[in-house]
Amino acid sequence: TPKTRSLRFAVAFRPKRAMSCSIDFLVNKQSGGRWRFPIHLEAIEPEIDGTVVVEANVNEKAEAVFSLANPDPEACAFTAYFTPDSPAEFSVKPNVGTMLPGKSPETPLKPGADKGVAVETADAGPGVDLRIRYRPKEYGGDRVGKLVVTTKENTWVFEVVGTMPEYNVPVATTKLNTRIDPSVDEALKVAQRRRRPRTIVRENLRAENYTSRRLLSKTPGHEITPKDLMDTTRSQFN
Repeated sequence: TPKTRSLRFAVAFRPKRAMSCSIDFLVNKQSGGRWRFPIHLEAIEPEIDGTVVVEANVNEKAEAVFSLANPDPEACAFTAYFTPDSPAEFSVKPNVGTMLPGKSPETPLKPGADKGVAVETADAGPGVDLRIRYRPKEYGGDRVGKLVVTTKENTWVFEVVGTMPEYNVPVATTKLNTRIDPSVDEALKVAQRRRRPRTIVRENLRAENYTSRRLLSKTPGHEITPKDLMDTTRSQFN
């Protein structure tokens, strides 16, 4: 090989789960010579594969079920868990087990069993059925958690949203009739007129009952006898 020419290598890195490691890339020359190139490989957490929505009332348990397929043609062990920063109201069953083998390395996409979920699954439904449980303990906003499912070769991440049903204000109807019947109202008015108390002061202010000036008068011919005074006073209170 001329000195002006160099070797070029195309390295493909297709991780199926988050990882971080270092490897050595070795190049050996048949006539003698060896080169070593250290390479650091790092795969970050994958993007969200889907969203699962679970709706439940306070202190009541709700469950959402969806199928997760195994893209590998062989059965494999899996682990399912919520990240530490997820609310404690979420849980998943089973959290460990074995995924059924897929039909082929490439399986088509098919909607999941729950609303808002789109996961990989084969036509016959291989893999595993995951049950997500949500039981809120207090009122408030939506709870959001992160579910991670890992195998030896793959990793899936799902966003789990816990919601509460919309509260509908009850509409109450009035059962008590507060209106008085016309006949009862008329009877009450009649009874009030019968029981109206006498106002002595108002009656004394009338001209025919105002006798204090006559009682004190010294005009001849208008003298009042004791009998007349008693009769006048008795008539005012009758």
